[in-house]
Amino acid sequence: MSRLYVIALIIAAANPNWVALAATQPQIDTARSHALAWLISHQQGDGHWQSAPRLDVQTTATTLLGIEAAGVTVGYARHAGLSWLGNAHAGSVDALARQAAVLGRFGRESDALFAKLTEARFEPRKGWGAYAGYGVSQPDTPVAFEAYRLANATYADAGFTVGVIANLVSSGGTRNADGGWPYEAPESSGMTGLKPAPSRVIPTTLSIISLARWLPGALPGFNTNTQISAGINWLLTLTEADNGYTDDPAATAGSPYETALFVLAVRTAAAGGNSTALGAPTVTKLNSAIDRLIATQGVDGAWSGDAYATALALQSVPGVALPDTDVDGVPDESETFLGTNPNLADTKYLARSSSGAVISIHDAELLTSSSIGSAFSQQLPSQGGTPVAYALVTGLLPAGLFLNSATGLVTGQGTTSGTFNFIYAVTKSDGTIETHAASMVIAESPIQVPAVPLWGLGLLASLLLMCGLSAQRRKSSRSC
Repeated sequence: MSRLYVIALIIAAANPNWVALAATQPQIDTARSHALAWLISHQQGDGHWQSAPRLDVQTTATTLLGIEAAGVTVGYARHAGLSWLGNAHAGSVDALARQAAVLGRFGRESDALFAKLTEARFEPRKGWGAYAGYGVSQPDTPVAFEAYRLANATYADAGFTVGVIANLVSSGGTRNADGGWPYEAPESSGMTGLKPAPSRVIPTTLSIISLARWLPGALPGFNTNTQISAGINWLLTLTEADNGYTDDPAATAGSPYETALFVLAVRTAAAGGNSTALGAPTVTKLNSAIDRLIATQGVDGAWSGDAYATALALQSVPGVALPDTDVDGVPDESETFLGTNPNLADTKYLARSSSGAVISIHDAELLTSSSIGSAFSQQLPSQGGTPVAYALVTGLLPAGLFLNSATGLVTGQGTTSGTFNFIYAVTKSDGTIETHAASMVIAESPIQVPAVPLWGLGLLASLLLMCGLSAQRRKSSRSC
C-alpha cells in the first residue's frame, strides 16, 4: 500500500471534516495505471526521462519516485532509470539533491553525492542556493534538506537548516505578510534593507513539505506548525476557478505541476497532524485539487505531455499497489493500456531508442531445464568485460532457486514446475550494465524406479528359472 494512500486513510478515519472525493477509487487507479504506462513508454533507451532542457536529472529522479508511489519496486524501467541516474552529471544543487535522494533511497551508492551536497551549502546560513556556495534560496534549500530524509542519510545540522527555512517567513525583513515563501529572500543570504520578493506556489509548497517532517517531537526545540499553517492558508487564497494552482500570477487556470505540489504539501502536513491541513476548508480544496488532476489527465495518460508533471501527479494521487501478474514492474492495467501481455515479462522493449545508452539488451535464451527436487547449479552468462554484480530486473526465478548477486550463480532445488521468464542485469567493472532476457523450465519429477541390487537381480532370475522349470514339468506330466 502506498504511503500517501495510508495517509489518506488515517486522515479520513480521524478527521470528521474529511470529504469524499468526486473521483472514485477505480477511476483514480485507472488514472495511475495510465500515467505509469505513459511514463514507461516515454523512457529513453539509455534509461532517462526528458522534460524541459537541462532537467533530465530532476525529471528522471522525480519519475522514479512517481513509479515508487504507484507501488512499483521492480522492473526494467526502474532499473534502467537508476542506472542512468547513477552515471549522470548533476550541475545544480537542485539536480544534485534529487540525484542523491533517489539513489540513496533505493540502495545505490550515494555517500559521495551527499558529501558533495553538504559542501555545496552557503555555510553562514546552513542553507543552499542554486549552485555551490550561492546564497540561500528557495526552493533549493528545502529540496536539498528533504534529500537527506528521503535517503535516510545523516545530516548533523538539521536544526540550523529548519531554522533557515522557517525564518524565511518569520524573521524581520524577510517575512512575507501573506505567509508564503518567495524564491529568494535577500536577508537569508546576508543582504539587508532589500524588499522581500513576492510569495510563490512552488517555494511555498516545497517549504511546507520539508518543514512538515520536523513537526513537534521530531526535533527538540522546534515547532514549525505556525509557519506551515501560514503557508497553507496563503495557498488556499490562490485557488483558481478550475480548483487548480499555478505559480503564474497572470494565469487564470491551474497547472498540473503546481496543483500536484499543493496536494503533496497538504497531505504531508496532514500526516504530521497539522491542524490547518486537517481543517475543513483545506480538506475541501485538497479533494477538489485531486479531482481536478484526475479530470485534466490526457487520454494518453500524461499531464500536459510532460514527464515531470506526470510523475509528480502520479506521486500525489492516492492508491494501493496495482496488480502485476508477471512481476515486470508494469501493472496489469498499464500493460492492457499499452497493448502488452500482462502474463509475460516483455516490457523491456517499451523504452524509446536513444544514443549513448549505458544499458545493452540481449535476446532471450533458454538457460536450462531441470525437474522438481533435482539439484541445480547454473551460471548466468554475460558478454565481455568483468562482471561485478548480478541482479534480477523483472520476473522471478523458479521457487527454490537463488541467485548469488556477486557471482551470478543460480543454485538450489526447484519446487514448482513451469516456465519462468525473467530479465537480469550484469554490472561490469567499467560501470556499464547489460541486461539479458532469460527463461528456465522446471519439469515435474520423473517417475522413480527403485534401484535393484545385484543380489536381488540374481534372486529374481532364479525365481523366474524355477517358475519356468515347474511349468515345463506340469506340461510334460499332462502329455503322459
